[in-house]
Amino acid sequence: MRTDKQLDLILANSQMLIIRQVLQNSINDIKHNNPHRVDLITGMEKRLQELCEIQMTYLRLEDDHKAVIKKIYELHKENLELKKQVQELKQFV
Repeated sequence: MRTDKQLDLILANSQMLIIRQVLQNSINDIKHNNPHRVDLITGMEKRLQELCEIQMTYLRLEDDHKAVIKKIYELHKENLELKKQVQELKQFV
């Protein structure tokens, strides 16, 4: 079952992909229609590269987040099992 936060992460990643594609399309259009506008092309290509780096960082953080959530779940499960064992041992005291 997906949570609202998981859906937010999926949406954010999708939006970054869309922005990258729109920016790439704009760069291609300028290169085709106004190849002399090197100032625009260079700046936009730099922003596109930065966006790619941001997305890679985002994906690494998303993976880290998933790993932390998994570990929290495992620790919570272990905690519940230990509490159950404590209750069972209290019966013998």
